[in-house]
Amino acid sequence: MRILTSRTNAAFTLPDLLAVLGALVFLTALVLVPLERTRRASHLKTCEANLMKVNRAVLDFAKDHTDTLPAPQEGPGELQWWYKEQVKGYAGLKGPSTAQDVLFACPDDRGYTDPKPFHQTARFDYGSYCFNGVTLPGVPTVAGWQVGSIADPRKTLLTMEWTAHG
Repeated sequence: MRILTSRTNAAFTLPDLLAVLGALVFLTALVLVPLERTRRASHLKTCEANLMKVNRAVLDFAKDHTDTLPAPQEGPGELQWWYKEQVKGYAGLKGPSTAQDVLFACPDDRGYTDPKPFHQTARFDYGSYCFNGVTLPGVPTVAGWQVGSIADPRKTLLTMEWTAHG
């Protein structure tokens, strides 16, 4: 009589391989999700800090101009983007605008109509943040207003990311 012995196979079976892959995906998610949350929180803090400084520059500009916010001027572009040329000195920037003007660059800026982020594009004066100064008829704006004439300053945006504006 012959006794059959089972032979063990040292190779992974398909279920073993799937279980290992599933465990690796799970462990990767455990690591990557908190890292992504931390990255997003850091970007948000940077963006908020930038906006606070840019808004401070706008208000400092107004102080030196009889409490009047930036208004349209002869220049290369629309005031909503090119206000930067009027206020950047109050933010400590000198010379022509460049893509290295990090104060005006949101870390999450992806752009919209151009293939590059707004802060890397001369068309938008190398800035991610637009001014509440759209000069189209019927569009609400604070361009050229006296600061004291804003009815509810706590609910009025001076500068913002384009997506908030749009």
